Amino acid sequence: MEGVKEMRLKIGIVLVSLMLLVISPVAEAVEEQRVEETDPSFVWMGEWDSVNNAQCTEVTGVPGDLSGGTTKVTRSSDPSPGTKVDITFTGTGIALIYATWNLGIVSVEIDNIPYDNIDMYSPDMVYQVKKVIATDLTNTQHVLTIICLGTKNPASASHGIFIDAVDVYAPSPAAFTVSNLVISPATVGVGQPVTITADVTNSGDFEGTYTVTLKIDDAAVENKDVTVAGGVTENVSFTVSKDTVGVYQVAVDGQTGAFAVFRITLTFRDWQRNALTNTSIYYGFSSGQGIHYLGTTDDEGKITSDNSDLAGQTIYFRTSDGEYAGSAYVSTAGGEVTAELTEVPEISEFPILWVVAAVVIVAVAIGAVVFVKKRK
Repeated sequence: MEGVKEMRLKIGIVLVSLMLLVISPVAEAVEEQRVEETDPSFVWMGEWDSVNNAQCTEVTGVPGDLSGGTTKVTRSSDPSPGTKVDITFTGTGIALIYATWNLGIVSVEIDNIPYDNIDMYSPDMVYQVKKVIATDLTNTQHVLTIICLGTKNPASASHGIFIDAVDVYAPSPAAFTVSNLVISPATVGVGQPVTITADVTNSGDFEGTYTVTLKIDDAAVENKDVTVAGGVTENVSFTVSKDTVGVYQVAVDGQTGAFAVFRITLTFRDWQRNALTNTSIYYGFSSGQGIHYLGTTDDEGKITSDNSDLAGQTIYFRTSDGEYAGSAYVSTAGGEVTAELTEVPEISEFPILWVVAAVVIVAVAIGAVVFVKKRK
């Protein structure tokens, strides 16, 4: 029975732990911004003096290490009631930066809501002590109020205080980067579409809209607005086409690439340099694979093609009747190429040639045998 109770207890602990994981808020990524006491958001009431590192060193004997090089101190070691500072900020949290030494105790409020008092006493001078006051505020404007209470730690010799700066916490604003430029296909025919894509990443916490600019040969040709949630990547796509042969440089917000527009004019001639006019031409990418229809030659034996599959390839050609065959290399730049096709013998001629060759071989063999017998 005890074993069953222990097992139930363990299961209960696991379930409670899982529930806490589910309901616990996820910590939001925040920026920390240091705001010095000289900023206009600090409104000082009562008697305060500004001192620098050298003055602190002179008074305390400890080398000054103030945030921003200066701090505010109460003019009197026993400040009058109402000596305080209001600090206006916008964010989800705030921390107070101050010094501890023979100093007093202050009360802390945010938007008139009290937080724990801060005792600024320490036996030795310590600069830039950091006390996080709150981290769970709404991301709106707030007022942090620090009030001299006129009380102190029994070990302290003074009621005065040092206020050096604050650190304000706020979710990161939208921040965008563009990456992963893809241009497909890299070579196209005249007037054919090219798809250009890129990824837009928002590394901030807030949703934002970013304008992506596509440039072709340094000229802006299209803008697209893309809205991206915080911490998310979205893909943006452009489609372009060009009617002029050439290589075009692409830029999308610092990402660069290129695509080529292709057109080839092929002139077909036979082995005697005569134009193969009004002839259907087929092609393949290796010998014997003339299976794709290229077109029919004109009166000059020419075919013009925008088929980018031909670019940068050695192409094998043949006529539709198989009478002529040959090859030519087509560069990625296109242009004009002449392909000389050689006449192919008829299939029926091959057996005759083999018969003639066989007869000759047999005759030579018989003659050799006769010659040997005579010598004997």
